Amino acid sequence: MIVLAFAQTGGGGLQAGDLLILVAVGIGALGYAEGTRLARQIGGWQVTCWALVVSAQFLLLPVDWLA
Repeated sequence: MIVLAFAQTGGGGLQAGDLLILVAVGIGALGYAEGTRLARQIGGWQVTCWALVVSAQFLLLPVDWLA
């Protein structure tokens, strides 16, 4: 809330990047909550492993490009 107030008053107003960060935080919170719920069923280490397997396809090209 404080960050939004700063962006509105002293940071030059709300911009598109502010909205994108807000959406990213919301999606991250949903993923965290879903992982917690799923960890009760299959175990925390399996949730972590499956998260890495699913995200690998999206991270392969950026990691290759940066390397």
